[in-house]
Parts: sequence; C-alpha cells; structure tokens
Amino acid sequence: MSGHTPAPWTVMPEEDGCDDMTLVSCERCGIAMVYRGPVEEGFVGVKAGKANARLIAAAPELLNALKDLVRHDRIEDERDHLPTCLEREQAEDVIAKAEGRE
Repeated sequence: MSGHTPAPWTVMPEEDGCDDMTLVSCERCGIAMVYRGPVEEGFVGVKAGKANARLIAAAPELLNALKDLVRHDRIEDERDHLPTCLEREQAEDVIAKAEGRE
C-alpha cells in the first residue's frame, strides 16, 4: 500500500478556508490545499479549484472501489477462463500508480 492518510477525506466548508484556496482534510490533519482564484492571474479559478478539491477528497474511496472491481473481474475471468481485458489492465496500472508501484 502507498501509506496514504486513511479516508475519509473531506472538502472543508468555505468559511474554514481562506480566499485563495480550498482545503481538503481528514479527521486529524490537512491533506491538501487546492489553490484557486482569478483565472487571469494564473489560478485555476474557483469552480475548477472546488472540483479539484472534491476529486482529491474522493481519491481513497475511488481507489478502494477500483481495487474491488478489479478483484471481482479477476475472479470472474478465472472462473470462466477468459483472457485479461484491456480495461482491467488499465485499472491495474492506475492502482499501481496510486500505490507508487509504477
């Protein structure tokens, strides 16, 4: 495993952040500061910054769901003697990347 901070991660309410960033946190610590602000000043913008923060906050759950799907698909393929599909290989590559094994 990659040793990441355990879920759940949450996007902090706007009033808990500051004007130029959205915070992602867990129960015990901060995870990430997603900078946002005026696009013309080189920031991603408020809408994109919030979307990025939501994606970061969902990352541990997305990883677990993908691992469960790959595990289920592998069992089904072994039972039916099917070859590995391209999509599963891509999913396994993404899992390896997330876990630092690429």
